[in-house]
Amino acid sequence: MIDSIPSSDLFLLALQRTGYDSLLSATGTFYTLVVPTDSLLIASGYTKDVITYLSPSLLVSGIIVNQIWNGQFSDSVLDGAQGYIKAAALTDPANQQFNTYSVAKQGGPTGGLWINGVQVSYEKAGTWASNGYIFASNAFYTPPVSNAWTVLQTRPEFSYFVAACRLDDSVVGAVGQLYQQYLNLAADSTIFLNIQNGYGFPVDGYTYFVPTNQAFINAGFKTIDDIRQYALTYTFDPGGYTLSPLDSLLYTHWIPNANLYYFDLLKDPNLNQRDAADLKLTMETELYNLSYYLNTGVDYFQNPLPTNGLEYPYKGILNFLVSGTTVSITCNSSKNPPAATLVEPDILCTNSVILHGVDHLFWPY
Repeated sequence: MIDSIPSSDLFLLALQRTGYDSLLSATGTFYTLVVPTDSLLIASGYTKDVITYLSPSLLVSGIIVNQIWNGQFSDSVLDGAQGYIKAAALTDPANQQFNTYSVAKQGGPTGGLWINGVQVSYEKAGTWASNGYIFASNAFYTPPVSNAWTVLQTRPEFSYFVAACRLDDSVVGAVGQLYQQYLNLAADSTIFLNIQNGYGFPVDGYTYFVPTNQAFINAGFKTIDDIRQYALTYTFDPGGYTLSPLDSLLYTHWIPNANLYYFDLLKDPNLNQRDAADLKLTMETELYNLSYYLNTGVDYFQNPLPTNGLEYPYKGILNFLVSGTTVSITCNSSKNPPAATLVEPDILCTNSVILHGVDHLFWPY
């Protein structure tokens, strides 16, 4: 299947040593291979001697399973798609376990093949095979190993946001915010369980613009206790339909059902012009969706919510501004906070969540 790909001898040797050559030659199945070139493997330490003597299981986990996708993802398929396509890599054939990826052809400023926002090939076209399709790879894509909640807890610069999630959950649980159940989220622990479990996986997932600790400090929350005191300013609602103060903060940093990669946000003129890949300048956050739901939605019995007529303001519209490689974001807060700038793009997580660090809060001030 890969004989026609130049400089693929080392990867072919790895396939033969692990038995994956038999898997790929089976009839009735189709695969897409992202084949690392010999130079890439050597630069990564996989010389001929290493591949010859290394344990087959380490070869599988190190350089094989993430390079083989089920199905045929040719150039015509990817170019004709509306945005990203989900591909699955068979990580454990015996137990049918998969890694899933968002794949786009020519999805970035310089073209080529992109996986979860990472460019792995500069080639403009792949190669047909009798039972699949092949792309030569200039770089390895390594899947993330932790979910978003785990990542956040290991990053001290996001500790205020982690504390805000926990505080919001405790307040929400105490006052019984029923609207969160209607949104198919947990009755409590909604924010960090969503980040942890990735509702919607393996579909498009979610994007969070996570404020750094300094972003909270800049907004007047000098300590975590300041966040706690703000959380306790809620108005008790026996029906459980009132947005809590921290809801208005945390949900404004959450874009639901979308993976927004850094190269999407850049809106480079050479970015693929397909509708779904061409990011619109304005995005509605989950706070906007919550406000709309509470203003116009119905309860479990299809009766109008008692909040109808309270007219929650539709805060939570984000506008993206790009200057070179700098992405700044403003929101429709009535208090006009400074634009938040991306300081750490594309923190990818196992549960189809993308985290972007930002240096200002969108709301509230």
